[in-house]
Amino acid sequence: NQVTVRLDYNISQKHSLYGRIIKEKNNSTNQGTYPGLITSVQNNAFNKQGPGSAVLDYIWTMTPKTIFHANVGATRFDTRSTQPSIGFDPATLGFAANLANASGDSKVFPTIAPVGYSQLGPNRNFGIAINSQDTFTFTQDVSLLRGAHTIKFGGNQRFFTIYNYRTDDPAGNFNFTRSFTAR
Repeated sequence: NQVTVRLDYNISQKHSLYGRIIKEKNNSTNQGTYPGLITSVQNNAFNKQGPGSAVLDYIWTMTPKTIFHANVGATRFDTRSTQPSIGFDPATLGFAANLANASGDSKVFPTIAPVGYSQLGPNRNFGIAINSQDTFTFTQDVSLLRGAHTIKFGGNQRFFTIYNYRTDDPAGNFNFTRSFTAR
């Protein structure tokens, strides 16, 4: 699921442009042992990834022996993960309504883990996760052709950003010891 668009354009004999845009879309499902159950313990059961990049390249042949080159680019990698129980209201299990409201838009089945029994609900820190990583670059250089030698100098600037959002037990994490469940 990838789309690539490319443009090559000669503005004149001395100036040329190149551009490229790539956009990808990937969806994956890993619901674990019990697919479709809202009580699944599988981490990040549904993943949506949308990486993409854009580049613009400029070349100026200043003289037959001097070439200027500039490039600007941006890359984004975006991942969004959710659970089978997304949108589940814990109040339907008898929990207080303020528990559901406290989780905001991260409503999922709560984690219930009695000792000696299988856990119900997502593992800790695996309700909804959003991770975005951006890279922006700007490079420029000049190449000088002198006899049998090529001299190249220039610079490269990069700017990185990372955004990571992960809810920590959005519907609560309930653990019960044997003494509690034996009552």
